Amino acid sequence: MAEGEGLRKRLLEMMRASGYEARTKNELARLLDLKQEERPVFRTELARLVSEGLVVRGNKGRFKPRQAETGLLVGTMKLHSKGSAFFFPDKRDEGNVKSGFDMETYSRVFIPARKTSVALDGDRVAVRVEKIDGAAVGRGGSDRRGAAGRARGVRQP
Repeated sequence: MAEGEGLRKRLLEMMRASGYEARTKNELARLLDLKQEERPVFRTELARLVSEGLVVRGNKGRFKPRQAETGLLVGTMKLHSKGSAFFFPDKRDEGNVKSGFDMETYSRVFIPARKTSVALDGDRVAVRVEKIDGAAVGRGGSDRRGAAGRARGVRQP
C-alpha cells in the first residue's frame, strides 16, 4: 500500500493547491503523469478519498476537495417508507464542524423523496442543506422550523 499512500498524498496536494479546478478522473491521471499500470491504484485511492469524505465527486464526474464544496455535510441517512428521509449530520466530523452549520439546533435535516439520490437506509452520505426554517439558505427566514436538503452522494453503504 506504500505506492497508494504516495499517490494519495500527491493527489491531495494537487487538489489543495491554489487555483485547482475540478477535474475528471482521466484529467487527474494525466496531470499526475501516471502510467497505464498505475491507474488501477489511482482509481482505488480516489474512490477511498471519496468514501472518506475528503474529496467530492461533483457535476459531470469532476473531483474536487471537500472544502471547495461549501455547505456540504457528512452523516447518516435514515429512510422512511414513503421515500423521504432524515439526514443526521456527524457531529464529530471536522468538515461539518468547520462548516458553521448549527448541528445542535438542526440535529436532523429533512430530505424529500426526489432528493435522496441513490442513498439507502443507514448509508453514510454527503448532503447540501438548501433550506433552514423554510427559507432558502442565504435568504430571510420564515415561520417553519427545521432544515431541508439534497443528498449529493453516498460515501459508504
